[in-house]
Amino acid sequence: MIECVLGQGSFGTAYRVRDASTLGLFALKVIARQNSNAIMSPSDEIKTLCSLDHPNVIKLIAAEVEADQSGVHESILMEYCPGKLESPPTRLQLVSSPT
Repeated sequence: MIECVLGQGSFGTAYRVRDASTLGLFALKVIARQNSNAIMSPSDEIKTLCSLDHPNVIKLIAAEVEADQSGVHESILMEYCPGKLESPPTRLQLVSSPT
């Protein structure tokens, strides 16, 4: 079940969802594309997430790609990583220098 919207962008929306049977939290990204030719291969994000296995990278749980008259719709279910980034880090915050 969808609990809240985590964010929206030009390609789609990300939601925090809860599994009704286990009560586990996940992130669901729903992407809508106008180009129905994209159904021939999964998105680069799905391919990349499938190929990665690292403790510091969100894990892909499931992915689904559907096509209809309005275009291609991708749903990506991933681990949920709670947290909030108040503002994007600046270059100075990213690079630590000796004091």
